[in-house]
Amino acid sequence: MIPALMTTQTVAILFGIKGGLSDVGKFAVEHALKMQGVTVRPVALSLEAEEGSDYSIEVDIKDEQLKLQLKETFNGIKYKTLDIGDPGAQGKLEEVFSGCDAVVSCLGNRQNKAIWCNLGAQKVVAAMRSQNVNRLVQLSSMGIGNDYLPMSAIKALWWCMLRTSNKQSYKDLVAMEATVLSSDVDFVIVRPMGIDPDEKPRGSWKILQRRGEGTLPITVAKQDVAQFMVTEALKPTLHRQCITIGKDTSTALPSSKKK
Repeated sequence: MIPALMTTQTVAILFGIKGGLSDVGKFAVEHALKMQGVTVRPVALSLEAEEGSDYSIEVDIKDEQLKLQLKETFNGIKYKTLDIGDPGAQGKLEEVFSGCDAVVSCLGNRQNKAIWCNLGAQKVVAAMRSQNVNRLVQLSSMGIGNDYLPMSAIKALWWCMLRTSNKQSYKDLVAMEATVLSSDVDFVIVRPMGIDPDEKPRGSWKILQRRGEGTLPITVAKQDVAQFMVTEALKPTLHRQCITIGKDTSTALPSSKKK
């Protein structure tokens, strides 16, 4: 019997050069590279007029070993760099997206002075439509839209911070979600809880899809959000839906599991 050929899927993973949301995209690249039958097209993005053109890979996590592993991963691959403010950025994204099955998009930063999440989303969606790529998993934030979280002191504090000290980032994220929601692509908008540098990955997560499903811990590992996004991009279970993602406390950390 002749063995069946393995089906190869191609995913473009976009990430900014600064901020926690961008770190999720970098870890998404690392996770996707470990998957069999998956071709990864990584793209580092910057609004160069405000963020500069240093596209070297850094992440903000406390675990030095995991940080080094990520750096070694990127040292061993080629990734495209792109100024999202370039008038030709959409055309360059179209080149990346040609032949892709899905796009994972981790743009910008919740607390960054460079505001370009919506600008990026507009160009991403337009490039996807041009290349007939239908699947988009877009990173956003808790506190945007209806995140299904019951009211709490932490939610109230973050709600206030977004609308005061982070007002411009809040408006940008709201506009980004509106761009995706109004598109005709098959999207999942992922709103993470606090992506804490101290959190270690568990390889699992908990999501809220509607009101009344409970609450979530305050923080979640960047790697777990990344793994969810890549998995959902290539093995879809949610369609044209917004979800909030947090830590799965029912799963022990790998180092504390019984041998």
